Amino acid sequence: MASKTFIYALASRLPALLFLFAIVFSPDILSVKSQHVATSILNTQEDPTDIAAVLDLPESSWQTSTVSRKYIPTDAWHTHWYRLEVDSLPSNNDDWLVTMEGTGIMDLSKVEFFLVSGQQVLSRFNTGGDYPETFSSQQDSRYLFKFRVEKPDTRIYIRTASNGDLINTPQIYSERDYKDHARSLVFIVSILNGCLLGLAIYSLGLFVVLRDVTYFYLGFWQICSVFMAIYVSRFIKTIAPMIAIKSEQLYPVGAVFFGGFFVFLFLFAGKYFDYRRNFPKSVLYLKIHLYASVMSTVTFAFAKPSWIIVQLGFLIVSAIVRNMFVYSGHLKQSFVFLFSTAASFYIVGGIAFVLSDVGIIEWTQFRYFSLHIGSIFGSAILSVSMSQRLKFMEKRHKDIVNAIKKDDELVKLNALLNESFSGHFNTSDLDVSMMFVDIASFSEISLGRTQSDIYRDLSALITSVVGIVEEHGGSIDRSVGAGVLCLFGYKKVGKSFDPSVDAFSAACRIQEMNVQRSLGSVNKIIMPMRIGIHTAKVTIGNLGDQGRIDFTVIGAGVNLASRLKESCSPYKVILSQAVRDQLKAGGRDVERLSPISIAVKHQAKLLEAFEFNPFGAAPELLQRVESVFLEHIGMRSLDQRFRLKNDAQINLVSDVGVFQVRDFSNYGFRAVSTKLLGRQTVINVKIQTSNPHIDAQLSEALLSDVALEVRWSRQTEHGFEHGFKIYGGGSRQSEFIFNTFKIGFAGDAISQTLDQIVTEVAS
Repeated sequence: MASKTFIYALASRLPALLFLFAIVFSPDILSVKSQHVATSILNTQEDPTDIAAVLDLPESSWQTSTVSRKYIPTDAWHTHWYRLEVDSLPSNNDDWLVTMEGTGIMDLSKVEFFLVSGQQVLSRFNTGGDYPETFSSQQDSRYLFKFRVEKPDTRIYIRTASNGDLINTPQIYSERDYKDHARSLVFIVSILNGCLLGLAIYSLGLFVVLRDVTYFYLGFWQICSVFMAIYVSRFIKTIAPMIAIKSEQLYPVGAVFFGGFFVFLFLFAGKYFDYRRNFPKSVLYLKIHLYASVMSTVTFAFAKPSWIIVQLGFLIVSAIVRNMFVYSGHLKQSFVFLFSTAASFYIVGGIAFVLSDVGIIEWTQFRYFSLHIGSIFGSAILSVSMSQRLKFMEKRHKDIVNAIKKDDELVKLNALLNESFSGHFNTSDLDVSMMFVDIASFSEISLGRTQSDIYRDLSALITSVVGIVEEHGGSIDRSVGAGVLCLFGYKKVGKSFDPSVDAFSAACRIQEMNVQRSLGSVNKIIMPMRIGIHTAKVTIGNLGDQGRIDFTVIGAGVNLASRLKESCSPYKVILSQAVRDQLKAGGRDVERLSPISIAVKHQAKLLEAFEFNPFGAAPELLQRVESVFLEHIGMRSLDQRFRLKNDAQINLVSDVGVFQVRDFSNYGFRAVSTKLLGRQTVINVKIQTSNPHIDAQLSEALLSDVALEVRWSRQTEHGFEHGFKIYGGGSRQSEFIFNTFKIGFAGDAISQTLDQIVTEVAS
């Protein structure tokens, strides 16, 4: 996997690396015919401002080695004096032009030219601190000085001033060569800037048509890149007089566009990739990057040059880090691959321009256009990437439409809407009501029947359950054994509603449907159901990947709902305290809800819940259907049972109350109390009888303290009756307790009829 990621990463950046190779090692294909003359720079700690003082300086004050391009950002003003030996130029009475340029990043603030012969100043030209007031008087974007060499020992002295230490090499051209060069340069830069502007307008046009904010961010990102290109190509000097921007204001204005470039780059990438879904582990870093970019951009308008350079360095490095690491694991997606390629062109073009502009690598005309070319290539590749992303979105839209047409589970549809390209599905935290519907005694039901018959009737029953759930605004999450997990709380998200009411209504309707089904046909397999309902916040997500979809809900609430179902008796419903509270808040009658204590895994304390009998007003109906079910499965009681003598008494003392034994058998007890316990609840009891001799026998055998499991429970006129089974231990312990009680307390033997054992059906 790591090797594939590396190959994808290398392939996505290879075009930009080839572009960088071409920039660094290709000859200057756009070079012009400039004249080479000896050039030196004043190297003294003093800063003379008068030309006369400069002319009086000794020759040792001049550094005669090659003057190379160099820019060092500082917050102080720096001046430099240059001396050009122009008397070596051809004496053909032509006009010559000497040009002095700033860098693309930092322009010169003031330039003075002096034509000197010997110690005599023949002519001078001062550009001043500002640009000409009218556009027509602005000849071009450079500082120019026209002169002729008519006397021997002629030199040109140039004084520059800049906010930052800027050294550049003056260039000398014949007037005709310079005009040809300037026209070609303006033509090329105009085409490149026009291409960038056209791409930006195209993106903003797509935003207007498609109403997709992604194109809005892309358009303004590209507009910032246009203004960056205009600034570094010095077209901004031509525009500045028209919009009343002074020369000292150009640098912060250009820096604002640089900062805006990174801000809109982040906003575009954040919308394009949906960082929250696809890069959840990097969201914090990405947010910090955004906030830092915005703060940097705001401070660019008044920050000092050195600080602006530091901030721009941070923005560039963070963009490189994001492009190299954040997206690297997802380059198998074509549009991510192309985005990485496009970003690499932007980065490489910008880095090559900066390195040549500040003099780290040799400055050439071709490198002068590297930012333009990189931006154009990057924008073009981004257009292809956007089309690939559109194909991905169309495919995803088709999947969603198919899910809707097939009436898939709403949970799956919800997660599909949150799908990400990074190989997982985003999770959602929602407050929902969970309803577990399960078939009781399914093992006994399956005995003696063919699998096809069981599947046919089970499928028909589950289909009816699904229909009722959907009628009440719920959805089916998944099948759980011989039952289903239903969720309520999706279709009405954002509206005023109570999913607990819907779940409770659906549960009652399911039990009523099942009773009618059981009593309505002798050919159908009778399948009694038990239902548990709980409301809580759960996490919904996909446990697989894009190749294996398995949406599910996770949370403690799901386990509790399952436990409620396990504790429920057939044809009844158990609700949690949270559901009961919401039913009461919703104006429902909760008087018919009977408190019940159930055991929860890994919790010593019993949980308080509530049991509801949908047939409380018609107990004979529930008695009938249970009798039919027992007859249907051929269940008979093989247990020998005895009532207690009139004067005998057996109490089961526990932490949840005292249970009075009504009868006993070889397997357990039937006892009554004021507290209702759920099925499969295990409690520890101490056996206390009315016979001290029997208590002593049990204590001597270490059987006075035993664990009991609730097999069934029901409400009677005497309280709540439970069927307890001795939990754990062996058959010899159970036989010892039974024989001891039989000798001391046995009254009449119980001959049970079918109707008398119906409440023991749950298994």
